Amino acid sequence: MTNNINQIKKLLIPYQYNQLQRYGGNYDGGYILASDLLTESEIVYSYGVGPNENWITFDRHMIKLNKHVYMYDNLENGFWTSHPLIHFAKEYVNSGNIYDHIKKNGHLDKTNMILKMDIEGNEFETLLNCSEKIFTHFNQLAIEVHDVVNSHTELEYIINAHDKKLRWQNKIDLFRLINKYYKLVHIHGNNISSMIIEGVPDVLELLYIRNDYMQELFKYDGSFPKIGLDFPNNPSIKDITLNWWLDGESIL
Repeated sequence: MTNNINQIKKLLIPYQYNQLQRYGGNYDGGYILASDLLTESEIVYSYGVGPNENWITFDRHMIKLNKHVYMYDNLENGFWTSHPLIHFAKEYVNSGNIYDHIKKNGHLDKTNMILKMDIEGNEFETLLNCSEKIFTHFNQLAIEVHDVVNSHTELEYIINAHDKKLRWQNKIDLFRLINKYYKLVHIHGNNISSMIIEGVPDVLELLYIRNDYMQELFKYDGSFPKIGLDFPNNPSIKDITLNWWLDGESIL
């Protein structure tokens, strides 16, 4: 286990980026984005919505900024469909349909959209098995990754759930794949999941910026969370301090 977690730590090395801002609520449901790149983006893909309006503070914030938000989740309630900037489809995302969404929505010529993803473990199957062309369309990726230390309880969402070796490989492969196209600029531990092994939480909220927007690379020399930017997902529990990169080296 130690070797696997060390590999994951080396793949999760944040870089300095000064123009970060929180969008949505202060607690669960808010996301960090690069504010300067957001001004270039007209379209947001929001995968994983939630059961009620309290879960879409991020999406509402994007609407206030006049962004078109394409929302996907397999939910019965369609309360969010009344706004002209919301485009909702009642379906789960997977590797077989994520690129089709871009085609169907007429976005094949778009290269600066935003991808927000919180799909409870389905991120592994979706991103590892889809066409890598997907990454050319999004200038930033805000993703919540589950099961980072192999303790996620909702095994029905995890590919290779009952094979511990393959589950570790899923994580290593996912982070390597994302690092191929993006640089990590923000990391936050979701304290709703209490599992932390060797300083790594089981659920991580990550912001990546595509490589062509990262002209100068300086490894971030501080810790997360950042005061005024990050807040605990569960406000009754202390937030999680993350800083393993201060002693580690990245794998580029």
